[in-house]
Amino acid sequence: MKAYIDTSVLAGAYCAESGSRLAQKVLQGCEPMISNLTRLEFSSAVAKKVRAGGLAASGATTIISEFHSHIRQGVFELLPVFEMHYTLANEWIDSFTTGLRALDALHLSLAHSNGVVLLTADNALAKAAGILHATVKLI
Repeated sequence: MKAYIDTSVLAGAYCAESGSRLAQKVLQGCEPMISNLTRLEFSSAVAKKVRAGGLAASGATTIISEFHSHIRQGVFELLPVFEMHYTLANEWIDSFTTGLRALDALHLSLAHSNGVVLLTADNALAKAAGILHATVKLI
C-alpha cells in the first residue's frame, strides 16, 4: 500500500517516543511517500525536541542524518508539490469546515491528489480528513 506519511508518524518512527514501535511497524508495512515539506517539518520537530531538552544535539544530528540517508537510498518516494496542491489546500481552509492548519492542509492535499492514504498520528488532521472525505489512517 502506498501511503503519504505525516511528520507526526515520522517523528515517532525516528525519535524514541511512546508510539515509536507502532510508527516503525506502519512504515515497514507500506510504500512510504513524503514531500520536501515533510523533510522540513521533520527537522523542525527534531529541533523542537532539542530546544525542549528531551534530546541531545548529538542525538538529533544522528536522527536527521539517518532520515536524510533513507531519503537518498529511496526508502521514501519524494512527491513534488505543485500549484494545484496549494490551491486545493487553500480551498479546504476557505471552506471553514475543518479547522485545518496551512501545512496540514498541504500534506492532506498531496495525499488526496495522489490517491493515497494519509498516515498520521495527529487526531485533528485525521478528523479534518474525514470531514473532507479524504482517505486517512490514524495510528
